[in-house]
This record gives sequence, C-alpha cells and structure tokens, in this order.
Amino acid sequence: MKVWRTQNNWGWVYLSVAIGVGVLAKGPVILLQILPIALMVVFWDKEKRLISKAKWYGFIFLSIIAGAVIALSWAIPAGINGGQAYRDAIFWGQTAGRVVKSFDHAKPFWWYIAFLGPLLLPWFLWAPFWRSLIKGRRNLWADQGIRFCLLWFIPIFIAFSLISGKQFHYLLPIFPALALILARFLSQYQQPFKKWENAVALSIIAILSLALFALPLIKPEKLPPWVGEQNGVAMILVFATFLYAVFKVHRTSFQVVSALSLTMVSFVVALYICVTPYLKTHFDLQAMADQLKVYQDQGYEVGFVGKYHGTFQFMGRMTQPIHELETSRDNRLDDWLVRHPHSKVITIWREEAPDHKAVDYDQPFRNRHFIVFDVEKLDGNFQFLHRSGLVE
Repeated sequence: MKVWRTQNNWGWVYLSVAIGVGVLAKGPVILLQILPIALMVVFWDKEKRLISKAKWYGFIFLSIIAGAVIALSWAIPAGINGGQAYRDAIFWGQTAGRVVKSFDHAKPFWWYIAFLGPLLLPWFLWAPFWRSLIKGRRNLWADQGIRFCLLWFIPIFIAFSLISGKQFHYLLPIFPALALILARFLSQYQQPFKKWENAVALSIIAILSLALFALPLIKPEKLPPWVGEQNGVAMILVFATFLYAVFKVHRTSFQVVSALSLTMVSFVVALYICVTPYLKTHFDLQAMADQLKVYQDQGYEVGFVGKYHGTFQFMGRMTQPIHELETSRDNRLDDWLVRHPHSKVITIWREEAPDHKAVDYDQPFRNRHFIVFDVEKLDGNFQFLHRSGLVE
C-alpha cells in the first residue's frame, strides 16, 4: 500500500522483511497471507496509480528473494547443526505436510465455513450490520476500498480452506479486512440503534457467560471434573458490560460499536481468568520438562514412545536428545529398552497413570496424560509401554 499510494520504494523493503520474519515464524505459508492481494493489484487499482506493472511484479519477485535470504540465513545453519531429522522437519514436514496431509489439526475443507458465523460474533447476529450490508450491496465491487478488502479476504479464506491443517488463529491476519468492511458500511448507517438488536447480537455471549458462571456452582456429574474447578466469578464483568451495551442509549455508530466490542473483550478476558486453573494443570509442561532435564543430568537416557515433536527440549533447556521410539516396526522399542535399561520412557495415555512402582511422573495434558516409566522398575514387563490405551 505504501508503494501504491506514494511510489515510495521503501515499501518493498518492508515487504521483504515481513516475508523473511514471517517465514521464520510460521514458514512459507506467510506468502499465502501477503502475496495474493499484491498480485491482484490490477483488480483493485481503480484509481490507476500503478505506473508500471512490470516494475510492480518485478519488485514483488525481488522481495520474495530478499525474504528468502533472511529466512535461509537462519534455516541453513540450523539445518546443518540440527541433523537430518531436523532438516526434514523445518524444510519439509512443517510446511508441505500441513498443506497436503496434515499430521496435526487436519480438518475437512468446509470447516472454516461452518465456524465463520461464530467467529464473527457479535456482528453476525447484529441487525444493523445486515441492514447496512443489504443497503450497500450494490457498492461492494464498485467501491475501491471494499473491493480491496474482499480480494484480501476471499482468496486467502478459500486457500486456507483447501489446506489440510486448520486452526482458527490461521485466519486472524485476514479478519481486519472484514472489520474494515463493517466500519465502511456503518459509517453511512443513519437509522437509530435499537436496544433489542444489541441484546440479540450479544445473546450467545450472555448465555455462555451465564453457563460459565453457574457450572462451577452446580458441578454437573456428566461433565469432566475440571469444569467444577473453574473461577466463574469473572463472568460478572461480562454481565456488567452486557447491561451497558444493551441499556445505554447509543447515538452514534462509534458508541454502539465500542459498547459491543467492550462486551466481547470482557468476555475473552473473563474466559481466560475462568479457565486459568485448568490451563495451568493441563497445558503447562514446564515442571515436567524440568524433571526430564533432572533425569538426564542424573545419567538416564530418555525415550518417547511415538512421534516426538521436540515438546520438552527448549522448555527444559536440554542438551541431550530425547529418543523417538516406535512400537510397531522392527521391535525398535523393545530393542532400545534392552540396550538402555537405565532409562526413563515417556508414554501418552488416555487414562490416568496405573498404580505401579515404575511410574515416576504423571502429567495431565489436555484430555490425556504424559506418563514417565522407569525402565529398570518395570523388571522386563514392558506391557505398559505397549498397552492399547496408548495414543499414537
């Protein structure tokens, strides 16, 4: 945009840095977030500011090359020092694997479409939004700003829908496009804002807040035990902002949008406060990583049954590897256990740890358990490492 508006070539430097840093952060998929709107300049440049298409696309190509140089300046030394498995992970597995057949977060192509409405709350249920959209529908393509935002959002949304690995936060960089479209329409909205319409827009948030407030008090038996351990008091903050958004008289678009947004922000903050006890016990692996480092310092070899993604290495500041073990091919697990009797082995179970002397550590993680077994204390009985409850 800087180059298009002012013909200032420093914009290409910023693009190069954005690509390089983006590749280091999330891999080449950053190109999917940046390039489509730049490549489609001929469709949104209604003002005909683009002087030379060849120069524009040439600089895009040079920015990609410069960004690649920035990323490879780290990736090549890291790959050389990290070994073959690490090279395969950073140059291939973390990118192509997610695009073609995700090893994690795999979802059907329609998954984003199904959740687009909830992701757009409260605006998806807000009548003024739909009225302004219907009124301005004829200008959707004619307005250069709206056209730019549509070409920013739609192609990337479709592309991410076709990619195997899906997570809600993958779409966050393109949601500002929808926010700009909403702001554009509401800036021309002339009708009075009605309290009941604000209440409908926030209805789902109000219901969820009430449920989160009540569940720790009710402690329903059919739900997981951790539900009753949450701090639902924080939801009072959401109720207060909800009442403000619904019953306060808002005379301008800015006032009503601010009130609705305040309620959403308060809900997110209260939700994090509410689930902090669960997140602390089921997602924080720092204590386990520290313990694994202690095992290694004591001379133990540490193995991991199944695919290991480097979960504990950096967190535990480990200088020795955690060995990736398998249970189905070539008896590699049993062979490794025989060769390394003075070792600890990490498994992932759906159940809690068994009452056995070989269990050294049990760490809840999401709805599973990391369980560390002492191989010597198993006395050759390796069935706990092969049990059907294991998550592959």
